[in-house]
Amino acid sequence: MHRMCLLLLLALAPSARAATPVYSDLGDWQLTCDNRNDCVAVARAVGYAGHLRISRAGGLRSVPQLELFAPGISAPHWQVDGETPVFDDPGRVLAPGHQQWTGMAAVRARLQSLHGGHVLNYGAQDSESISLSGVDALLQAFDRAQGRSGTDDGLLPGNAPAQAHPRDALPTLSTPALAQRVLSATARANLIAALRRLQAPALAQLQCDADDDSLSRAHDDAWAIDATHDLVFIGCQAGMYNANVVAFVVADGQLPHTRPLQLELADAPAVSDDETRFVLPRLGWPRFDAAQGRLAETTLFRGAADCGHAASWRWDGRQFQIETLQLQRNCIGGEPGDWPLLWRSVGGPTNAARQYGPLRAE
Repeated sequence: MHRMCLLLLLALAPSARAATPVYSDLGDWQLTCDNRNDCVAVARAVGYAGHLRISRAGGLRSVPQLELFAPGISAPHWQVDGETPVFDDPGRVLAPGHQQWTGMAAVRARLQSLHGGHVLNYGAQDSESISLSGVDALLQAFDRAQGRSGTDDGLLPGNAPAQAHPRDALPTLSTPALAQRVLSATARANLIAALRRLQAPALAQLQCDADDDSLSRAHDDAWAIDATHDLVFIGCQAGMYNANVVAFVVADGQLPHTRPLQLELADAPAVSDDETRFVLPRLGWPRFDAAQGRLAETTLFRGAADCGHAASWRWDGRQFQIETLQLQRNCIGGEPGDWPLLWRSVGGPTNAARQYGPLRAE
């Protein structure tokens, strides 16, 4: 008899190692690094329209990149506290209002001009500016996260020689072939009804709507995962821009021993300041691809979809393994679903929010 109290545990091959994801707010800047130690820093314009983005892959001597996005401005300028620095490298214009600088010399020169500054203006309007609050701490944290502090390989140049550190490998997930078992409509209905009855206390604790006519009931569903496991969604909450479920994995039909699925990722940042770890007791806008054994969720923090979290997992025969994780805790503007990627795996989606969530293009 199986007692199912499944937790999502990180499963890596013994020879693989992964960097700890980073999510940090420093003044008006945000720093994120994924499990390969690829890091991105972003500061949004006062009016949210534009932003400045620093990106650099992990590993020795990787090439940094700096991008300025200034929508609606064909030729943005670079003015720090009213002064216009002179640079050797004008950068590339990728599109109107989109400039890019690549390489250590060009990126360092631009970043050095921000040191000690208060605001970067790229247009004539006050809203066409980016706060530099926290930029010095941001650059220090960026180098520290990638093991480059005080070295000649940092965004902030130091005197120490760079240390050789290989770029962390992406995990390869175990995804066995799944038995093509299909639940009948009656079997699905019976599983859902039984779990609603047996798990009533747990559903109440998770603040699920108990009304029979609740909109959340539309999200009840069930599938066969493999020869011995079933996945069941019990609709929990439904609102203007979000809907979520509590998920259960039933082993060998042992309903009395089934517990709510709590999806966790060790060392990943919590989804809010109220949490101490990354854990999802409810899954937003869930999807399950039975052919791939892929479970996905997307939760929006507001209707504009500029903040939230999204993730996908794959079934390995015993449990769901993390495949992809995106998280944008602060609602700071930006394109819907354009959220930092904190966890990746070989062959996983690059944007689960846009590929599987309500933002996907049908």
